[in-house]
Amino acid sequence: MDSSPLLRVSHLTVRYSLSRHEQLTAIDDVSLQLQPGETLAVVGESGCGKSTLAKAICGLLPASSGDILLHGEALPSRPQQRIRFAARHMQYIFQDPLDALDPRMTIGEILAEPLRGLNPELSAAERQRRVKQALDDVAMPEASLHRYPHEFSGGQAQRISIARALVSEPAILICDEPVSALDVSIQAQIINLLGRLQRERNLAMLFISHDLRVVQHLADQMIVLYLGKLMESGPATRLFEQPQHPYTRALLAAIPCPDPAAERERIALGSTLHGDLPSPVNPPSGCVFRTRCPEAIPACAKYQPAAAKSAAAMRVNCLVRGAG
Repeated sequence: MDSSPLLRVSHLTVRYSLSRHEQLTAIDDVSLQLQPGETLAVVGESGCGKSTLAKAICGLLPASSGDILLHGEALPSRPQQRIRFAARHMQYIFQDPLDALDPRMTIGEILAEPLRGLNPELSAAERQRRVKQALDDVAMPEASLHRYPHEFSGGQAQRISIARALVSEPAILICDEPVSALDVSIQAQIINLLGRLQRERNLAMLFISHDLRVVQHLADQMIVLYLGKLMESGPATRLFEQPQHPYTRALLAAIPCPDPAAERERIALGSTLHGDLPSPVNPPSGCVFRTRCPEAIPACAKYQPAAAKSAAAMRVNCLVRGAG
């Protein structure tokens, strides 16, 4: 059986030129793998580079360096070819569904548009069949095809966004905070829908979220980003049960807990972050997390930590805990 990853990202770096003499490194030397049917969660604070990473992977942003392989094949270098090639294998689900749906088009036109661009060989009858099937897969009535996005609630619009992503039958869904703009009661419905569709279609998912409760429910693997750098990665269960990096421990300690006693105990075991996220234009020397790390030592200001791999296949970029 072929065990090669569906998606392999190696040493990906994304930089923006702010001026002739100033650059911002949004993603710095990040590597990851995604297997068929697997969910890889990307977590971290706002501004850590999660969405930039996802957009670079699917070709919406150019990478400054690094390799992205889909089914073992590299993305083309030309922007339009890169986007088209990536779209055949990956589809993006955005945070705000109403902003992601064209208000001038009916739902039927929105769902048929990817097929016209990516599968022009399909007949009109086959396009219509796949559009109706995609709508049925997300539990939306066929009558929705003749309506416009503004006529739907946020949860319904997100179901339509998921249907649009599914209609071209991709192997990977990139979910960029897909439930953060929705009410809590609707969030559970969308998460359960994504889980069901993944099982039925053996979909791989790159799931971006700052809500670790959602990640804990969905993820098989997890990577933790801070200022564009990978802090820790590995099986999600192990990262939740035995986090090694101080930043991962702090993120987990911030998850709300309904039991006050358990919350106090968990916070005591975790680490509390102080201060604000540094500017990505002028990041700290050495380890970028050191200015907020409760375990930082003088060497952290001089050296960038190299990834250490534990027996549990967890990678930790930390001078203090890297060998743990």
